[in-house]
Amino acid sequence: MILDYKTILLKLLIISIIIIVFYFLIDKNNKYTNTNKNTNTNTNTNTNTDYKESFIDSIEREKINYIKLKETHIDDNDTSLELLYANYSGEDIGEEVWKNKTLDQCTDKCNQIDGCIGFTRDAVLDTEPANCYPRNTVNKCHSNRKGDIKQMQNAIKYNSYVKSHVPNILNHCIGDSDLTLNRLVFIKSYAFPNEYIGNNHGDSRVCIINKNETTKNDNDFKTKCNFRIVQGKDGIGTISFIHITTNKYLYRDKHNSLILKDINSGKTEDMQRVSFNLHDASNTGGIMFKTMQIEGETTDKYIMIDGKYLKVDLLTESKLSKVSKVSKDNSVFYIVDSIVDSNIITSKKQLPKHDTHDTHDTQKNSHVVKQPESLEVLEIYKENPTDTMKPDTMKPDTIHEDFTVKLDSTSNIPLYYNLFTPPKNIIVNDYLQDNYMSSQSNPAYMSITSKINNIITDKELSKSITKNEDEYKTIYELNLEIEREIANLNLGLNAKNDRTINNLDKMRITDMANDYFFLKNLASK
Repeated sequence: MILDYKTILLKLLIISIIIIVFYFLIDKNNKYTNTNKNTNTNTNTNTNTDYKESFIDSIEREKINYIKLKETHIDDNDTSLELLYANYSGEDIGEEVWKNKTLDQCTDKCNQIDGCIGFTRDAVLDTEPANCYPRNTVNKCHSNRKGDIKQMQNAIKYNSYVKSHVPNILNHCIGDSDLTLNRLVFIKSYAFPNEYIGNNHGDSRVCIINKNETTKNDNDFKTKCNFRIVQGKDGIGTISFIHITTNKYLYRDKHNSLILKDINSGKTEDMQRVSFNLHDASNTGGIMFKTMQIEGETTDKYIMIDGKYLKVDLLTESKLSKVSKVSKDNSVFYIVDSIVDSNIITSKKQLPKHDTHDTHDTQKNSHVVKQPESLEVLEIYKENPTDTMKPDTMKPDTIHEDFTVKLDSTSNIPLYYNLFTPPKNIIVNDYLQDNYMSSQSNPAYMSITSKINNIITDKELSKSITKNEDEYKTIYELNLEIEREIANLNLGLNAKNDRTINNLDKMRITDMANDYFFLKNLASK
């Protein structure tokens, strides 16, 4: 019996040793396999990572950014569907509205169309389907701070999404407080594109500053003309401007001139005088600054250029029909955040260096030899074209065009010179004085001048008389209407008085009768 137990234990021990050895061999094999796998995996992972990073970089380079302008509507009057869908043949071609699409679908559609610079969308959540209105230009843009009352009320129903590469978009669509306000800007004149609203040191009046007449130091121009556009201090949908250097507001004073003023006093009238509404300027793409109406005012006034300075004046439709186009343009401005310089090239010397450099490079590459300094050197070169010229006899980087200069010189062609070069000794004032104000022609000139003055005076008097007659008739009719109203009121009062008197008379008669019967009863007793 004991022998049987020993046999069984021996068998179990042998089986256990076999299992342990087998497990050890398998575990070692797994570790070796895993090591190889990890090595291969790391190699593949690095390859995939490199590929993945390269792929991500490619996506980043192709990303198209859109600027979201809240409560903003881009006018569709200037949108051309023909230009919008040029070179496009996909879905919704020719449609004014992309109906029932999410924001992602609208951006994807705009990305596929070369002529699409953005779109206006119903003011709903970005994930909800809505209508999108594609645009190919942004000439007129209205928001909760730009446009008249009707345009501002319409704008709050929409959001606009514009590709970030569209120039000056934040100034075209001023309104979104997060994006378009609290920025540094310049205010440029439409009538005089080189002139900007600014302030010269030592004078509080706001004036017009020509960027070409200021010093070449950009900082000098910035200190004079740089403003910060901020939310208006008073009114609905208004904006204000703070001059960066002086930290003062663009202010309309009591004389209707523009000055820079500190408004820390907090007076309501001061808040109104620094607040402006932005209106469209017809088809120029510019802006007109409408001032807020101060107590007692009943008409709209706009900022206008008045010589060197700026003023606030009436600009009604009736007045616009009478004033010249230049006067009208004096009220139109652009808000910009960068200055663009233009240069008119009239001679070769003014060409940019890279242009002439390219020409030289082309000549060098085509092995065209520059003209030598003298004819003697030229003859030597003709005889030995393969010889290399010495530096003291040949300057390969210099082109001599003596014959061209002679042909282009107007001084060598008397007729051309006389036609296109005016005499330098003529003074216009003396010329007019000698030819039109002399004793012989003076009476005729004065007679014509007198006739013109009389015509102008009669015309102005006629207008004045007609205007006075119209005003008199208006006042007279108003007085008649007031008199009729008073007469009607008096008739009502007279009727009331008559009824009151009659009632009083009846009361007196009744009292007398009562007294009579009372006294009669006493007498009978």
